[in-house]
Amino acid sequence: MRKIRNFFLYLMLFVGALMFFTPKVQLYYALEKELKEYGVIVSSEKVDDTGLRLSIFGADLYVQGILSAHIQEVNVGLFGLYNSVSIKSIELAKTFRAMVPTKIEHAELTYSIISPLKVQVAAEGDFGEIRGYVDVVERLVHIELTASKLMKRRYSRSLKQFKKLETGGLEYESRF
Repeated sequence: MRKIRNFFLYLMLFVGALMFFTPKVQLYYALEKELKEYGVIVSSEKVDDTGLRLSIFGADLYVQGILSAHIQEVNVGLFGLYNSVSIKSIELAKTFRAMVPTKIEHAELTYSIISPLKVQVAAEGDFGEIRGYVDVVERLVHIELTASKLMKRRYSRSLKQFKKLETGGLEYESRF
């Protein structure tokens, strides 16, 4: 019994040390290099490895050379069985103002070994609240939106892309 306990103790210690000493900053810059091939550039950011998490502050997001968003803070947790990306305070570029509200307070992307084929998505902002997932095998994005009064009043044209649900919410699905 003692051998089994020691085995799990050493295993947990090894996994913890592996997570702590993973070169997260270098992995971030490698990802940034891969995104550049698709025309996505992140600039002006400050990157900080806090041990178990990678924090990114003050990032400007450019897509095809056009400033698309300013992101105040991103926290990335790579834990193997459960990974998360938490984004705080996203301000979309003014060019999006005609289609959607430009302020996103919080967004969360999570991947868990419990559901290995889907990345869960949740966000809150001036548009309301979003819950959904991205199915990486089926290449499907599924989003359920609870629209805010602002979204219903000023952006009704954008809401036409969504289907109404029986529960009163809105649903959007698209393949990529």
